[in-house]
Amino acid sequence: MKNKILLAFIALLAAVCLFASCGDTPTIEISEDGYWVINGEQTDVLAKGDKGDSTASDNLQGLAFYLRDDGTYAVEVGYAKYLSSIEIPATYNEKPVTTILSYAFADCKDVKSIVIPQTVTSIEDYAFSDCVNLESIAIPTTVTSIGKYAFSGCESLTSAVIPEGVTSIGERTFASCTSLESVVIPDSVTIIDHFAFYYCRSLTAVVIPDNVTIIGNEAFYNCTSLTSAKIGSSVTSIPDSAFKNCKNLTDVVIPDSATGIGDSAFSGCINLTSAVIGNNVTAIGDYAFYNCKKLASINIPDSVTRLGDYQFDSCSNLTSAVIGDGVKSIGVSSFKNCKKLTNVVIGKSVKSIGNDAFYNCVSLESILLPDGLTSIAVWTFYNCRSMASAVIPGSITSIGGYAFNSCTSLVDVYYSGSEENWSKMKFDSDNENLAKATVHYNYVYEE
Repeated sequence: MKNKILLAFIALLAAVCLFASCGDTPTIEISEDGYWVINGEQTDVLAKGDKGDSTASDNLQGLAFYLRDDGTYAVEVGYAKYLSSIEIPATYNEKPVTTILSYAFADCKDVKSIVIPQTVTSIEDYAFSDCVNLESIAIPTTVTSIGKYAFSGCESLTSAVIPEGVTSIGERTFASCTSLESVVIPDSVTIIDHFAFYYCRSLTAVVIPDNVTIIGNEAFYNCTSLTSAKIGSSVTSIPDSAFKNCKNLTDVVIPDSATGIGDSAFSGCINLTSAVIGNNVTAIGDYAFYNCKKLASINIPDSVTRLGDYQFDSCSNLTSAVIGDGVKSIGVSSFKNCKKLTNVVIGKSVKSIGNDAFYNCVSLESILLPDGLTSIAVWTFYNCRSMASAVIPGSITSIGGYAFNSCTSLVDVYYSGSEENWSKMKFDSDNENLAKATVHYNYVYEE
């Protein structure tokens, strides 16, 4: 029986497509005995579905309605997906239409505009996904819930105003809306979920309200036209890849409410010139600011305890960095290829520095390593060819291979230990420049 219904349904769709391909807009009605009628010809398909009874008429353009347990109606496209304009009525059978069902208008590739009545309160998952020619849609103020993927892939949609009352923007709700230029997020929203605005490459600005506490991974990934992003005062963290490859983003202020910056959070933001990190951030993840080529300076607050790997790698215009006193470890290649870095202040609590941490920082003029550091890893200062002096604490017991290789300007080393301890130091290979420098023993750190 199910197979017969399916075959009849397919035949009906074929008939609709045939009429549409001829350039005529077919009339869709329902017969007295409950069958779909196209252009006056009755089909073998009942206007009935597993969500309840559905009906259609020529002025409703083939929409299907389902009576819900609460006495209201839900709607889906029925056989109107080939139309360019759809208007959903406010009532059906004298009862309000309140819900747009999951996948209701998904993949309606010809529709350009949809009018939603003020009676609708819920837009379910995938409701308008892949409506690639949808240019405009007004979400009524009555809507309080918008599901995941609701407008995903609406490539022609240029703007969206999310009504007050919506509390969550679901996963991929506007993902790949490549023409979306503006979006208004209301104060009622508290969650912007994973990939919510992923690849909205025309989006130019976003204001995240102060009530938002959670931003999901990759929420604004590849928003390549984004120039401004105001992050609200309640956001608890900037997650992985949240603003990755936002190539035109120029500045960012991370609020004091945030406790972490995730991996690759701002990686590839090549026009980012300024980043202010809030005073309660405790960890900054791997690649967090990787390849932010125009970032000029960075001040890492004392609240931060760990710097991840490759964090500021290839920030080629970074000239100064202050690492707070709370930081205990600096990751692998953290400042690698920061070719304009001239000055770095390393906090007094740092106990480990990863290999290649300052690799190829060709403009770095000097370095003061804090007391308590026990080793200098391989390649740490390789090719820091402008470095003229280095302060090395007596707590150091080993210096890895190539750690100071190609530091051709190094002439003075200030060592806080004794000459005897220096002689016991383990030096790995290829540190000739360090060996040639004049060592000043018993250096006293300034308070």
